[in-house]
Amino acid sequence: MNQLFNAAGQSSLYPTLLQALSRLRDSWQGDWMGLTPVLQACHGFLAAENSEFESLEARTLMACALALSEQVELKVDTDNEPHYHNRLHTADAMCGMTVLLAALNQEGYVCSQEWMAALLLTVTAHDYGHPGGANSSPQELELRSVKALDLFFVEHPITSVWRERIHHMILKTDPSLVGANHDKVAGRAFAMDLDWACVVMNEADILASATDVFGPALGEQLAAEWQLKNLPLHAIVATPQGRLGFLKSLRFSTPGSLNLQFPQHIASQLALLSPAAP
Repeated sequence: MNQLFNAAGQSSLYPTLLQALSRLRDSWQGDWMGLTPVLQACHGFLAAENSEFESLEARTLMACALALSEQVELKVDTDNEPHYHNRLHTADAMCGMTVLLAALNQEGYVCSQEWMAALLLTVTAHDYGHPGGANSSPQELELRSVKALDLFFVEHPITSVWRERIHHMILKTDPSLVGANHDKVAGRAFAMDLDWACVVMNEADILASATDVFGPALGEQLAAEWQLKNLPLHAIVATPQGRLGFLKSLRFSTPGSLNLQFPQHIASQLALLSPAAP
């Protein structure tokens, strides 16, 4: 698993992200490595020379994330796993979160061990128990994940402060709320707090889909998932028009995603997809 990421300290982290996402797919198509080794690799990449977080609270949060990743693997019904909201998506989001946090560090922004561990726990939990499909009411599936997570917390407790923060971040992954999350931090200097953490989580959630290398195939997987749920948009989401609409909807606000040049990557894709001006 030490080969999931390039060595820390690369001048450009975007190729590091693409490499990790590619290796995840190689494993997914063959002998799946499992979420726990992915999470361990993410932690190792961020911790660099330190194999463990020094803070007891951070170690508790990280241990909870690892235990949850093991539980997801144990409980998964591989015959009925959603086409998009599956363990590969969770692993994609883990890697997206890891590279975003590393990019923040490159830009000189310090993320505490506690926030780092909490974000890794949140990204592990954000689609916990996702049945596939999309919300039919606000935060429907996010609330489902929060309720399932609370049952998990009975056996793997964390402090009430972090539990409530993680609840909040998961609920704010409802796609209909993402724009408002970005609006809330607009014009505000970056400093890791709950508002900015929600935006980091939103960016990590869609980072793989925002790449030109992996995004189109992920759109096809989402279309297949939505078709099984009889959602009308299944016929559109994987088309060039659907891809164009998705890319136009994306926002990147954190110094980490700007370091990775995601606005430029999106602009390049839009230029290729947009009809030529007369």
